[in-house]
Amino acid sequence: MLLLDRIAYWAMVAPGRRAIVSPDEHLSYGELWQQSAERSQQLHDPFLAVIGHKSPDMVVSFIAALIADIPFVPIDSELTPIARQERILHTFEEHLAPPGTAYIIFTSGSTGDPKGVMVPREALDAFIDSTITVHDLPSAERWLNVAPWSFDLSVLDTWVGLATGGTVVTVSRSLLDNPGALQQFLELNPVDNWVSTPTFADYCLSLARFTSTEIQPPRRFFFCGEVLRPSTVRALYERFPDSLVYNMYGPTEACCAVTSTLVTPKMASSNLPLSCGKPYPTIDIVIDHGDDTRPYDPGEVMLMGPQVAWGYLGTQSDKFAVQNGRRSYRTGDLGYIAHGELQVCGRIDRQVKVHGYRVELAEIERTIRGAGAYDAAVVQMPDGSLTAFVRQVTGSKIRDRLRHELPSYMIPKRIVRLDDFPRTANGKVDLLALKKMG
Repeated sequence: MLLLDRIAYWAMVAPGRRAIVSPDEHLSYGELWQQSAERSQQLHDPFLAVIGHKSPDMVVSFIAALIADIPFVPIDSELTPIARQERILHTFEEHLAPPGTAYIIFTSGSTGDPKGVMVPREALDAFIDSTITVHDLPSAERWLNVAPWSFDLSVLDTWVGLATGGTVVTVSRSLLDNPGALQQFLELNPVDNWVSTPTFADYCLSLARFTSTEIQPPRRFFFCGEVLRPSTVRALYERFPDSLVYNMYGPTEACCAVTSTLVTPKMASSNLPLSCGKPYPTIDIVIDHGDDTRPYDPGEVMLMGPQVAWGYLGTQSDKFAVQNGRRSYRTGDLGYIAHGELQVCGRIDRQVKVHGYRVELAEIERTIRGAGAYDAAVVQMPDGSLTAFVRQVTGSKIRDRLRHELPSYMIPKRIVRLDDFPRTANGKVDLLALKKMG
């Protein structure tokens, strides 16, 4: 069933049910559909840039664009500097998305210019269908939206939520900057489905009243966008023992998520990396080892199926291809398949050379975490040396552990302790900022 048909259905059978709730306003399904249909009649350009921050009116524009059969481009005004907004809009002066594109999300590019990921309607519908099926999701539940709509994690809470006749509860940036207000908002706005990065969950876990006695326990915690650590899962189960925790994996280029697994308390009892889960029904995962003849070693994760994007707007990339009539995408992630489930080890492009030796920075980071640091990020400095940044260290013998487990050329020259890491707008560790600090 197509997304627009689903939303139109809920507008017909439950017009008074709240579709979007923000701290300042809300829209019912009847209002959402009527306003979207009216606005669609006013759209005559080949795309619609939607600039704002967590306003329900932005969702009206998204749906209006879908009705008008043009792609929408979400741009968060709180996180996107004016100069970057202008660069994004300038892209459309020379390039147009192919017909059938649902939306275009701009991500950071290696050249410094934003890359517009063109996601087909087919991909969005396939993602919604698979997510509902894999998790056996009922209708009319409440979904927490933390990620800005310019970040593809929001595809999970917003579009799956609306497709199932649910209520999307948005968290604005002002709440994220005020722990007391955030706690009060969570207490007054219970949700069934929590969708966020693990970093946001860790932030909430630092709040003493973030417990099942103060907050109605979500039925499910969905995590995607970065590595979910066993320690985070253990803390969640301690405070919300009746909830379910899911670990998901997927890039923007494959419509949010392509795998999922239920993480049990037993699975999180050790500090071993968590599985990313089995692939969605319409997705094939291929581990490409290149010229390496050792098939059981990690290789590049390649995705095939209808969720894969068209490509980047106005840019040719060899990461995308069509094989046997199916779109494919090379993720740049390093991983392997074990017992039918995907394990992600790090990034291929974080492989560096030190004194001629190939070094995976993710391997050093995992070793440091095993030595007692809650988190670690290793960067290569301009002189070729390695610097490790660590936070929340519980052990004092990190360097001894490194000497014990790693070759000498993999031991960072410097280890810098921080209270917290700088973050990108999407909440991920800002490696470029760390390199400047080093």
